[in-house]
Amino acid sequence: MKAINGMKQCPDCRKEGLGPKPISSFCKSRNTSDGLNVICRAHASRHTAEWQRENREKAKEKYRRFHARHPERRRETHAKWRYKITPQRYDQMLKDQGGVCAICLRPCSTGLRLAVDHDRSCCPGLKSCGQCIRGLLCRDCNTTLGKMLDSVESLARAITYLNKGKSANNNRSRGSVG
Repeated sequence: MKAINGMKQCPDCRKEGLGPKPISSFCKSRNTSDGLNVICRAHASRHTAEWQRENREKAKEKYRRFHARHPERRRETHAKWRYKITPQRYDQMLKDQGGVCAICLRPCSTGLRLAVDHDRSCCPGLKSCGQCIRGLLCRDCNTTLGKMLDSVESLARAITYLNKGKSANNNRSRGSVG
């Protein structure tokens, strides 16, 4: 079905007794003469979800192949979905931090990218609103904050504990010298 006067009829919508939709309701397609998908976005989404449910392994493999060919797209979509930031903002944050973790001041030891850290008191789940991003952390520092539940009090006690151990070791080493 071709678009006429900015409208196009989706065959699935027609079966449901619905009329033509604006062309903005259709995805682009290189395979049709009018450059638009045959079915509307809503029905295309349903067809895709149904196909993915029925073909889980094929869907996973298709996803893997796509991201192997386009690794930058995975990074971009993940950052936007989870943290509401663009790759450019991530790169600027990394540059502002000198390319190192905001806590330990080392590059990521695993060779992976630094993790985006956000304030979980603002956004308790995995996703962030984008306004509560604190910085970029290596895997070890990010995991440590998570295990400490981002508690300033728990981290302060950990510092006190570590300092107590240092002073005890210093006293032992001084006593054995004299």
